Amino acid sequence: MTDFIQELSKCRAYGTQIPFRPEAVRGYTEQEIERISRRYNLNIHGQFRQLLLQMGRCSGGLVWSDEITLYDARWQPRLFKQYQTAESQAMLEDAAIHTGYLKSGIHPIIHKLFPWRFNNDRTAAYCLVTEEPDDYIWHQYDDGFTIKKTAFTLLEDLRRSVETVTKRALGLGFDYTEEDFALFTTGRLL
Repeated sequence: MTDFIQELSKCRAYGTQIPFRPEAVRGYTEQEIERISRRYNLNIHGQFRQLLLQMGRCSGGLVWSDEITLYDARWQPRLFKQYQTAESQAMLEDAAIHTGYLKSGIHPIIHKLFPWRFNNDRTAAYCLVTEEPDDYIWHQYDDGFTIKKTAFTLLEDLRRSVETVTKRALGLGFDYTEEDFALFTTGRLL
């Protein structure tokens, strides 16, 4: 079993001003994960399940980023719920998107896609194909939404994100309120 708290703590840039409060880290219960699975049409297993159990409800500041949809204040339960349907609808309305998904052999609803991360410029999206038995992140390209499995697992992607975000904050004054802390570290699935 992966200890996400330990693994991600090691990735933080030394001297970063981004706060980490271990006492605030909270995960979802097994019952809550079952509710999440049903609500969003997901097969929650492997590293995704471990992450949700350990720190899905609050990252404690380990993940302080608007890249990861799980902790992004712009993503509310309604958007997670609409994601697969919206992608499926886009397939019906746009031939390039339809072709891209067909080439990939992936269907948003059948393969139970979960929106994982967007780059800050919103040009590339990454998702989890939760019907797949592994822990790899999938990349949704802008060329008609071709989806391809990356070489990175969920843990590896989170390590990269934590390292990048905490390095960016080196030498910056990082002033935050309790409301800011809650806004940027709270899981959004329930």
